[in-house]
Amino acid sequence: MLPEREISFAVPAVDSARLTHTDIDDSRIARAGFGRGLCVVNEALVAAGSSPSTIALHDLASVSTRSVVTLSHDLRNAIHGLEVWPFESTTLTP
Repeated sequence: MLPEREISFAVPAVDSARLTHTDIDDSRIARAGFGRGLCVVNEALVAAGSSPSTIALHDLASVSTRSVVTLSHDLRNAIHGLEVWPFESTTLTP
């Protein structure tokens, strides 16, 4: 069990030179580096989504970012919802 404390992680930096679709009206899209989703993986790990289409895995025990994956540099795409998969059948309620 982790001690109760406040922990924060920076949203992963995005190389603006690699972004695509930057010429569209940005009032309708998430800006680069905008935090979008959060998912508890287990007691020590959380996954965080951001735009454009980036998922970061954060380790609460070591207060470090284990991994960052950017699926697309298209500003129109953002990770909004995250879920651990495959789902455990014992955790589902009818």
